Amino acid sequence: ELGEGSALKAANSPSNSLAGIVAGLENSSAAPHSQRITSSGKPAPATAGTGAAPQPSGSLDAASTAPGAAPLPPDAPKDQGERNQLARANVPGVDAQKSSPGTVASKNPSAGSGRAKIKPSRGGMARREGPPIEVRGLAFTAQSDTRARLDILTTGKAVATVRYLADTSQLAIDLQNAFLHFPLTEALTRILGHPLVRQAGAAMIGDAPPVTRILLDTGRVVGFAVNAQNDRLSLDLRLPRSANGALADKLIVVDAGHGGSSSGAVGRGGDGVFYERDVTLGIALKLRAALEACGARVVMTRDRNVDVGLYDRPRLANDIGADLFISIHNDSNGRPNSASGTSTYYHMGDPSGRALAACVQQAVTAVSGLPSRGVLSDGIMYANGFAVLRVCQMPSVLCEVAYINNATDRRKLVSDDFQQRVAQAMCDGLRAYVEGGGALPAHNAPLPMPDPEMDKTPPAPPDGTDSGDGG
Repeated sequence: ELGEGSALKAANSPSNSLAGIVAGLENSSAAPHSQRITSSGKPAPATAGTGAAPQPSGSLDAASTAPGAAPLPPDAPKDQGERNQLARANVPGVDAQKSSPGTVASKNPSAGSGRAKIKPSRGGMARREGPPIEVRGLAFTAQSDTRARLDILTTGKAVATVRYLADTSQLAIDLQNAFLHFPLTEALTRILGHPLVRQAGAAMIGDAPPVTRILLDTGRVVGFAVNAQNDRLSLDLRLPRSANGALADKLIVVDAGHGGSSSGAVGRGGDGVFYERDVTLGIALKLRAALEACGARVVMTRDRNVDVGLYDRPRLANDIGADLFISIHNDSNGRPNSASGTSTYYHMGDPSGRALAACVQQAVTAVSGLPSRGVLSDGIMYANGFAVLRVCQMPSVLCEVAYINNATDRRKLVSDDFQQRVAQAMCDGLRAYVEGGGALPAHNAPLPMPDPEMDKTPPAPPDGTDSGDGG
């Protein structure tokens, strides 16, 4: 929660300052090359670098996986970049309508000149001011079948936005004010064949200012943490918690928001008066049936219209050792019919919660016919996030299915058929998180892709007034 005029700086944490060094000489006559995506969405032909200085002898060979890098221990703390992730909707002057979660913004030394400042752009994406940096290569380290590390080698500290592209299992890392200059000997698309990352690609998707995109085809949702350093941006990839085995093996707590004296948000119109507590219970009961049909064990925080304490909900999940927690809500705001769509929240910067939210959000929006308002950190609503997520000891999400004070959304919400489709989609999203695939279909086009003009669908700002989730 930063005040006006503040910026976020990624720290160099000794706990995760792991670097793999590859010694050797590089052919200095090999000119770097770059590739960009044209307006048609197809890669432009690779061209030789113009005036770009070759890498000096003894530099890190970007095409190599660092063989001497020791794997991070299983209990290694989350890196500082992850803990300091900021939802840009909280930054004054940022157009939150076009923002997306997972940004690491830093005030960093630029390549060869003083300090680079980070300011919000008109499009809502953090941008790096000062001389551009260069992206010089990728180094991928497979630490185990469930953990890997991608180092994006740069000539200065990078500012990046990391998110899943809509309706795909492709993780996009967009580096601001960064040119792509790989050595000609290095392929722009690389088959990795790791259980978490099948292939990686690089392309320029913007020219003024330059934006380089690294695209990872993950095949399934993964947890990730970001750390920006002087010469690289590192992405720590991992299998999320409880994302193993089968859905039938899991114990899941389903939380129907509100209840009893807490009616939640209210929708009024010519069709009548409807209360959030009733709609959420209808969806939750149908979700329980769908999960049980898959063999999963389900515990409800409530199965009728009764009061349940805010902290009693996550406490129940913790006491029974649940694997997953999902809370169901409906959104609302101060102006009826002014907002529509679905949002799914995870707690602060938790990689597993973010992965679970991505699965649920994509599954629900695929069947709802409503806009996707994004996968969002609960830190953009409250300084400490939602109480029901903050207290949970397992991966947890809160899904705002639709706006109950929007006539179109409300007609859907009170429909038994819509509730059934949403409940089944939530079940499918939970299955995709646990078993892989499903809610995040792989894109069939070769990397890098897609047309950047078709990818401008970042989350909308949260404008709900349903505060029953607690701060």
